[in-house]
Amino acid sequence: MISHDVIPLFLQYFMILIDDGNEYPIDSVRYGFLEVLKGLVFNMTETSSEFCFECCKQGLITLMAVHLQYLQGLFWLPLEVKGYAEQKAVGIMYNCAKRPEPLIYAKVQNTFEIMSEFRHEMVKEVGPERMEFLTFIAFSVTYMAEEDQLGSLKVHQSLINYIVENINKAVASNKDIKLKRGSYSLLEMFDGLAQLARNDDNAAAILKCPESVDYITKFLNSDQESNRKASLQLICNICQSKRNKGKVQKQLELFDLLTNMRINDPNQDLRLMADETCKFLSSPAEKSLSKLFKLRK
Repeated sequence: MISHDVIPLFLQYFMILIDDGNEYPIDSVRYGFLEVLKGLVFNMTETSSEFCFECCKQGLITLMAVHLQYLQGLFWLPLEVKGYAEQKAVGIMYNCAKRPEPLIYAKVQNTFEIMSEFRHEMVKEVGPERMEFLTFIAFSVTYMAEEDQLGSLKVHQSLINYIVENINKAVASNKDIKLKRGSYSLLEMFDGLAQLARNDDNAAAILKCPESVDYITKFLNSDQESNRKASLQLICNICQSKRNKGKVQKQLELFDLLTNMRINDPNQDLRLMADETCKFLSSPAEKSLSKLFKLRK
């Protein structure tokens, strides 16, 4: 394990390499060293919560957000090179943001606001080469957002389709989701989708995916408690608007599973959640389920 005393040196090198000049010479020693250093930090943040915590106390998440802003402005940089550089930076952010303790520092440092400029890209259709990057961005932002900010975090239907497609592949293969420059556990991706569903338009986009009910049903019927809870969270978030609630009410298979879960689930909390969800779906009254479900808390 790297000593905590060394972490400030990592950040100092980052600051020097990122902040030095207005150009990004891809054939220079500076570029090569920066990418090696980012790769090392990415690997460390992926494997060590302690490393994430120490780095984030010293501003790592915000530093990566500012670096991404800088890369966004380099219109002349070849897309492949730019994408590779961006992916490492956003991967570091994601690794840190999904851990509870470093997340405190991301919120204190207003990283959500810094990342808001990527919203314009998330609400339009982009090519497949940007989908993986935008998934990392979207999921990182859902971790950094406060409760009331998630409702305004809208993404394009094509990005929802991409996420759902990867979830279905993982469900079918029973393996984690391996992307070109990163990976998620199936539960992480399902959780990220559930948080995006806090926006009504995103929730409607999820229901438009032809396979959406299939994977929700599979998760709801899973032997793993965490999967069942994640599925309930997604259903709850989708149902927050009246139009989406009506669409879920028509899914009889889902309702049958919820009815069975409210009686037979071995976990008492999940039985309660399923019971409240059934009552909510059966009632014409408008109310909220959001306080019942705190998947990340």
